[in-house]
Parts: sequence; C-alpha cells; structure tokens
Amino acid sequence: ELEDFPGLDSLATFQVRVEKDKVIIRANKQALQAQKRCKPMSRCSAVINSNTRFSHVLIIGSGPAGLVCAETLRQEGFTDRIVMVTAEKDPPYDRPKLSKVMAVDVKMRAVTFVDGLRMEYRKLFIATGSKPRPMSYQGKDVANVFHLETPEDANSIARLASNRNAVVVGTSFVGMEVAAALTDKAHSVSVIGIESIPFKKDLGEKVG
Repeated sequence: ELEDFPGLDSLATFQVRVEKDKVIIRANKQALQAQKRCKPMSRCSAVINSNTRFSHVLIIGSGPAGLVCAETLRQEGFTDRIVMVTAEKDPPYDRPKLSKVMAVDVKMRAVTFVDGLRMEYRKLFIATGSKPRPMSYQGKDVANVFHLETPEDANSIARLASNRNAVVVGTSFVGMEVAAALTDKAHSVSVIGIESIPFKKDLGEKVG
C-alpha cells in the first residue's frame, strides 16, 4: 500500500533553545503525537449538479501542485466549485501521472479531453507534472524492470525487491526516496546516477 507521506501536510513548529549540550523543545504532547496538521477548510456552497460540465476552477493534474492549489483555495475561503481532473484512480499522492488533455480553448474557456469530454471553466490551473525519462537498454521489457509512475508500480517494486538486490537508476528526489524506502526490504540497494553525489547541484556537496 501507499505510504502516507507527510510532505503534503502543514508542518508544526515548536520553540527550541540550546542550553550547553542540551537541546530543549517546548511542545504539547498532542502536537508531537499528531501524524499531520491541516488548516481549516471551507466547504463548497455552489449549487451545481455533479454532472454539470462547468467548474469555477478547473485543475488538471492531481500531483502536489494541483492538490495544494485546491487546498489553498478552500483554506482561503473559496466556496465555489472546484473540479480536479486526473488519469489516476487513486486520490492525490506525491508521484503524479500526466492527465490526458487533448486541447485547451482559452478563448472559449473550455478543455477537451481525449475521451471526448468537454468542460468549461472560469479559471484553469494546469499541473500535469512530469513523466520518467525512458532509457534504451537491453532487457528493458523484462518483468522486473519498472518506471515508477503509479501506486501499482510502487507496490510491485516493494514486493519484488524483498530480500533481493535492487538497482535504482536516477538520483532525483523520487529515485533517492525509492532507495531509502528499500533499504530495510531489499538485500542490497545500488543507485546509479550521472552526478558523483546526489543533489550536488541543488543542495551542495555536504547535504548530498
């Protein structure tokens, strides 16, 4: 099953002070034990049939950007209709998949999808994310080689890597998260990347 990542939720902050060799944090037990913290959100008050092909705000893509857009609107008191369109069958999660959009008519304020559905909007937010860059190599079509795109891919990787030698190609955040997640499942984990140190360009050599 998918892990419940904390990255999409608000992070709690606490008062911290250092006294000699001790770090003292001031917090209540309830805040420390909470798995996540979400801001209060308003509810949709628009009286529109769910089958109506119109949305005040149309969000294409259910990755972090699309989800944060919808959450922020509700947190700021937006009560009109919000529609999120995605090719996924699962609720929003960290690894997005491209939504299948065929055309956007900015003059008519309408989006047409490959299945023929046409939806009108007042505001459009496109957050379709990205896809893994495919590699050309011998053996890419065998059953134990995956491009991580869907929850099914993630579950298959976790299942097949159990007590086996796992190889992760790519040192992006997704690749390194996969490597970290497999350390207590696989027999060994090897990471292959262009850079000698992960995140060297973005975060520096020490952090990487």
